[in-house]
Amino acid sequence: MAHFDRIGGSLCSGLVAQYAPDYSTYLHYEAGAISNVAEAAVYTFLYKVDAIDVKPPLSRFQNTKFEKEDIFLLMQSINDSLKLSGETNLTLSALKKNFDLFYPLLEEELNKTPSPSHVKAKRTDKDILEELLNTVRSLLEILMNVTTPFRRKLTTHSGRN
Repeated sequence: MAHFDRIGGSLCSGLVAQYAPDYSTYLHYEAGAISNVAEAAVYTFLYKVDAIDVKPPLSRFQNTKFEKEDIFLLMQSINDSLKLSGETNLTLSALKKNFDLFYPLLEEELNKTPSPSHVKAKRTDKDILEELLNTVRSLLEILMNVTTPFRRKLTTHSGRN
């Protein structure tokens, strides 16, 4: 039995958000839990949802769109993670060959998925701006915490008090 040193979680945010809005809280919780594990990776897949409509914390991850090239990059990333953890993985040519073989089936099956009976409203400009402001404030706080000790060290060494 294989032992994984790296944890990977694959989340399909579009379907959950549209079909089971109450379940999306659980999805956010799981994404946060996985991402807090050292050497972990969260892989999100956007299906029938636009990236702009994904809320934090899922919006902080690189979301995979339902496009052939994007899905291949996701598969390549997962394959690379397997290699890094010492698990069996595919060569790039074998991965590409298998992907090209099975992608049409994936696309066909996903396209059979019925549209939701209720569609969540798109995020408002206010929601998006609020998220942007909170992100900028968080980054500024991190930047200040990183640079404050450096500035203290500079003023101490330059002879200023």
